[in-house]
Amino acid sequence: MKLKNTLKCLKQGLALSLMVIVTALSISEAAFAHGERNQEPFLRTRTLHWYDMKYTVENDGAVAINDIVTITGKFRMFERWPSQIPEPERMYLNVNSNGSTFVKLESWVNGKPAIQSMIGELGRDYEFKIVLKARWEGRWHVHPMINVLDTGGLAGPGIWINVTGDHNDFKMAGTTLEGDVFENLSTYGMAQVYGWHIFWAVLGLFWLLYWITKPTLMPRWLMVKSGEYENTLITRTDTKVGVVMLVLVVGFVVGGGLYTTSKHPRTIPLQAGVAHINPLPVAPSIKVDVVKGNYYVPGRTVITEVVITNTTDLPIQLGEYTAANIRFIEHSVIDFDEVSQTTPAELLAQSSLKLSDNSPLNPGESRQVTIEASDAAWELERLTSLMNDPDNTLGALLFFYDSAGNRYITELFSGMVPVFDPT
Repeated sequence: MKLKNTLKCLKQGLALSLMVIVTALSISEAAFAHGERNQEPFLRTRTLHWYDMKYTVENDGAVAINDIVTITGKFRMFERWPSQIPEPERMYLNVNSNGSTFVKLESWVNGKPAIQSMIGELGRDYEFKIVLKARWEGRWHVHPMINVLDTGGLAGPGIWINVTGDHNDFKMAGTTLEGDVFENLSTYGMAQVYGWHIFWAVLGLFWLLYWITKPTLMPRWLMVKSGEYENTLITRTDTKVGVVMLVLVVGFVVGGGLYTTSKHPRTIPLQAGVAHINPLPVAPSIKVDVVKGNYYVPGRTVITEVVITNTTDLPIQLGEYTAANIRFIEHSVIDFDEVSQTTPAELLAQSSLKLSDNSPLNPGESRQVTIEASDAAWELERLTSLMNDPDNTLGALLFFYDSAGNRYITELFSGMVPVFDPT
């Protein structure tokens, strides 16, 4: 009987294990790609808003080892920055991918080099450019990212890039300040790196083994307790070995430093300064006052009532609503097919943005409008968990277009009250 129960438990355990493995494999791609989904909704909707994103390769397109990939776009530092995290007094333009699969060759912000950290200004826009070089073969999910001091990385919308070839063919040639030409920065000077690591590992292993082979804790404790340690705990040989090790360590550290300085007299240390890059000029915007905001749970819909005032000289219409990199397009204003060619499907709502009245709003006119952004992406991107936050507010950008094709960007900040029963 016990044997039968044991076999039954083993079968159940095996079945459960297989089910877990299959489930993990089925979702591994999403987890592998979209780690940003684990970030709190307030981080993704009230920090950075990315727009006008362009890659020189299509989503799920292919490049070869050593090929160049360029990412361009803009981001808005949301004015209602969450009080739970520090403001971006120091931030750095970076790339988020699976390790060193790409090499960052260049980074620019507003036309200036962004090789150092910079200061961010809330409520302002920045234009960026990142130039990458494919280094490692595989299928990688690549994002632009801003690292904020004491906050962490804030990732922008990413795409899949398939890199073909052999990483051993990767080349990144250059010239040192002394005029030495190297073929690949990834392997330049690696012989010295390996040599020093092996030397210090051998020296440390010798020191460790020298003491391990002697009586250890208990015998030494007994010596100390009996008071006989003065002549037996540390021998003359131990002292000599210690002196020799001290001379070796100091000698190799000083000698290695002098040798390196003589071989590479011209070096530039890592820069710790902060670059001062001005944001883009302030552009005209449309006045938007929020009346209320709700999340309709059964329909996966964010419903926001706003009062829009046209402060421009031409009639305007709302063309896009974006939050946490998810884009909701008003199909009658913007060509949806054109947008779908440059935006990953999981970040583009398929149904049109719905408005109670999106007829052209004349200059100086105000109108109360209900905006409905409906898509399963609210659930898939785990943004609905904001209803469980002590600060369940949502940030978004509204893109208005006038009759001449000019675009106006306005921030939207609203509380988000869940609605479970539409009646």
